[in-house]
Amino acid sequence: SCEKDSTQSTWAAFELFKSVADQATCRNAAALINTGLYYEKGEKEGVVAKDMQVALTKYYLRAATLGDSTAMAIVGCCYETGQGCKVDYELAADYYVKGAMAGNNHAREGLKRLRDSGKI
Repeated sequence: SCEKDSTQSTWAAFELFKSVADQATCRNAAALINTGLYYEKGEKEGVVAKDMQVALTKYYLRAATLGDSTAMAIVGCCYETGQGCKVDYELAADYYVKGAMAGNNHAREGLKRLRDSGKI
């Protein structure tokens, strides 16, 4: 059936991203972010159990360290909302600033949201 094929191709994509992302020397931000997304979505994708802490600490933070502005915005959001970590508005702002300086609009919006709400 189509659903079985979809699950198999989703599993194959996850395995491919994860095999690249799990290499200690991985500098592929897209592989890191996509692997993190599978852990963030979890059961919705039917591939891996949802684990936001793994998504953040093992994948998103590594991609942000590589300078990826999307990852910086994601990490900022995690710290702002406490997804996979404790809420930390200062860290959220730090990642949002880095992402905004790299041209990411979501990071700009996150920084504005923190400022407008008086959290920083």
